[in-house]
Amino acid sequence: MRVLAALTLLINAYLVADYVPALWGFDSWAFFPPIVGVLALLFGLFAISDAGVEKLYAFGSKKLAKLKGTNFAFFLIAFVAAEIVLAQGAYFLGDGYLRIRDLESGVAFSASEPLDAFVHWAARKFLNRFLSSSPAADYALISIISGALAFAGTWFYSRKIWRERIYLPSLLAFLSGTAQLFFGYVESYSLVALFVLLYLLSALAALKEDD
Repeated sequence: MRVLAALTLLINAYLVADYVPALWGFDSWAFFPPIVGVLALLFGLFAISDAGVEKLYAFGSKKLAKLKGTNFAFFLIAFVAAEIVLAQGAYFLGDGYLRIRDLESGVAFSASEPLDAFVHWAARKFLNRFLSSSPAADYALISIISGALAFAGTWFYSRKIWRERIYLPSLLAFLSGTAQLFFGYVESYSLVALFVLLYLLSALAALKEDD
């Protein structure tokens, strides 16, 4: 009950932030017309209710059951295509411009993200042997590749954990906010998101084998 109350307050905070600029950080819906916020609020409240969970799960399971037999390659290609078409178009979120500048300057080490900075630097050095691309494009490419690997890993581990019911868990994994980091995101978190997801799924798979 406490979890339900907390989720209700959080969803309402998003709606209120559309009209209260002081609530910066909760204004994810402020870019849409108010009606979108209202509809999202109603759907969110329905989705966290017991009846809503049951109906959405039944609806989703029925629709996804029709996808049985569709192969992995089809979904992977569709997901990568979506990553490319819906790729991030602005780089002012977070430290995007700072990371672009670091790559332009040839910086291979960052005190805050040492491994991530080195991987992107090494990837740029490698890519520049074959093509001339901008630092932003290099970050976007690594983000999209990370998304493809995350999708492949989710599919692989879902077969181990949920067997034939792999579609719904896989879909839910890529409906999370973390999935945005795989759509050409120019920042330091795409690789982290990939390995965190794979770690969690591999841990669940190991627990499943121990049962």
